Amino acid sequence: MNKFRFYQDQKVTFWDRVAFDITAETQEEANNIAILMGVNHKVGVDEDPECLEVVNVEHLCDTAVFMELNDNDGFSTLELYVDDTSELIAENGKS
Repeated sequence: MNKFRFYQDQKVTFWDRVAFDITAETQEEANNIAILMGVNHKVGVDEDPECLEVVNVEHLCDTAVFMELNDNDGFSTLELYVDDTSELIAENGKS
């Protein structure tokens, strides 16, 4: 018997934890900067303001949830490939 290898790509959603330091005069000022940066999206972590230092980014894998087709506008959320050739042989939605 021959053995054939495949791989499956799956779209998932999960939480990231971004640890960062903010340089400010007071805790209240740092809180306000963090709120503007995070919850209100006024300043993004990737914009790297001078008062911000990213310490660590961690993928919280235990929060992973497989994405459903309707959450991806009907586009595939699962694709099956032949390992040796990377040929796509099946998918569960639109290409």
